[in-house]
Amino acid sequence: MLNWCNINRQVYQSPKECMHTLHACKGKELHHNLLQTAFTATIYWLWHERNIRIFEEQQSTMDVITRRIIQDVKWKLSKITKGKLTISITEMQPTF
Repeated sequence: MLNWCNINRQVYQSPKECMHTLHACKGKELHHNLLQTAFTATIYWLWHERNIRIFEEQQSTMDVITRRIIQDVKWKLSKITKGKLTISITEMQPTF
């Protein structure tokens, strides 16, 4: 998800990564909204996947989960920007 958000750096261990991301999300510019939305969508879909695996004994591939996250981010950002977009959300593609 970091690559998709155009962030090129090493991924930290979980607590440090969460703190770094929360700090980086502060602000009202589009890139802050992108990072915040991607972070919360990732948490949501990973939690959803966890529940599906535990309670329904099913699982999705990483590709499916990633596409759900990206679809969620595109939809939410399209609602936030309301046509005042400086980057093209429709051209955002996952990098696998």
